[in-house]
Amino acid sequence: AYKSPLETFKSNIFGTINLLETIRNLKKEIILIFSSSDKAYGTLNEKEYFENHQLKGDYPYDVSKSCSDLIAQSYTKTYNLKVGIIRSGNIYGPGDYNKDRLIPHVITSALKNQQAILRSNGKLIRDYIYVDDVARAYYLLMKKMLKSKQRLRIYNVGSKENFNVINVVNLITDIIGEGLATYYQQL
Repeated sequence: AYKSPLETFKSNIFGTINLLETIRNLKKEIILIFSSSDKAYGTLNEKEYFENHQLKGDYPYDVSKSCSDLIAQSYTKTYNLKVGIIRSGNIYGPGDYNKDRLIPHVITSALKNQQAILRSNGKLIRDYIYVDDVARAYYLLMKKMLKSKQRLRIYNVGSKENFNVINVVNLITDIIGEGLATYYQQL
């Protein structure tokens, strides 16, 4: 998003509009489960955020998620579409090979015995949520949307544990270090 903000806006904003327009013109009974982000809230000055907090992203990705989220809400109100929105924290898990994301980058660096390169001071506290938990949230939201007459439902999906980047880096390198030590001891 920092390198290609226009592409980020096109993908997130116009991609969302294209889906909503297709549903609006094709079959209004289709339920859209929209994948937003906690980044749609922008920088928070509080310990936590709630679904009714204002969306006010600051950076290109954040703004694209705020806009897309608001657009999905407007289609619900204007065209009576049925939309569920999930705003999740940082998702991690198998199959994420994007080395620009913290957890895959730290794991890869630790396995190569290299130091991870952080893009911040490491003090930012975020939610980290396992991909299976987010997938379950999507499933549960769809089940609820199918049974409900309510046209719009919005949920934050996060974990009970919040970590800053330095905590995450230390946790991963400790686990990998212990795992490699155990592996070498068994040889």
